[in-house]
Amino acid sequence: MESLEFEKKEKRYLIRGKHAAIICAVVIVTGVAVGLGVGLSQKTSSSEEEHKPTPAPTTPLPTTPPDNRGPCKPSDNINGDWANFRLPDFMVPFHYDLHLEPDLDTDIYTGRVSIHLNLTQPSQHLWLHIRETFVTAVPSLQRSGPSGLTSVRVKECFEYKPQEYVVVEAVEQLSVTGPDEHYILTLDFQGWLNGSLVGFYKTTYKEKEVT
Repeated sequence: MESLEFEKKEKRYLIRGKHAAIICAVVIVTGVAVGLGVGLSQKTSSSEEEHKPTPAPTTPLPTTPPDNRGPCKPSDNINGDWANFRLPDFMVPFHYDLHLEPDLDTDIYTGRVSIHLNLTQPSQHLWLHIRETFVTAVPSLQRSGPSGLTSVRVKECFEYKPQEYVVVEAVEQLSVTGPDEHYILTLDFQGWLNGSLVGFYKTTYKEKEVT
C-alpha cells in the first residue's frame, strides 16, 4: 500500500512539473511574438516616413497692390496709342539698367530702372507695361547726345490699367533721335513678392516639416 501511495504522489508531482513547463513555454512564445510584432510595426512606420513624398512647393495667394499709391494714378484716358495692347514700333528700347532690392521678411521689393531708347517719330508720351508694381516717384527723363545729357521736363504720369501700362507725358513733344542720340527714362518702383508667378516673385516649400 505504501508503495502504491508513493507512486501516486510521484505521478502527481510529475504532472505538475509538466504543467509548469508548458506554462513557461507559452509565456516565452507570447513574449517573442509581441516583441517581433512591435519591432516590425516600428520598422514599417519608419519605412513609411522615409518613403513619404516631399510636399510640392507651395505658392502663396497673390496680393493686389492698393490703387491709391505713388504719383502715377490710374486713369481712363484713352486719347493715345496706349489703348492698344502692343507697344508702338516707334519706341525702340535697346538697353536697361536695373537695380532690385528684395526684402524677404516683408515680401516687398523696391528698385530703379533706366531705359535707354530711340524714337523714330515724334511723340509727347512714352509708355511701358507694368503689373502688380507701382512707380514711387515722378519719372525722370533725359536726352543723351554728343554734347552730353539734357534734362527733359515731365508733365505727368498715369497708369492705364486696361492694357497694364504706365504712361509718361513730357511737357513738350519729344523729337526723333539722331545718330549718337537717345532718351533715358528712369523709374523708381515698388512691388510685392506675392508668388503669383508674374514678374519678380518668391515661392516656399517644406522639407521634413522645415520651410
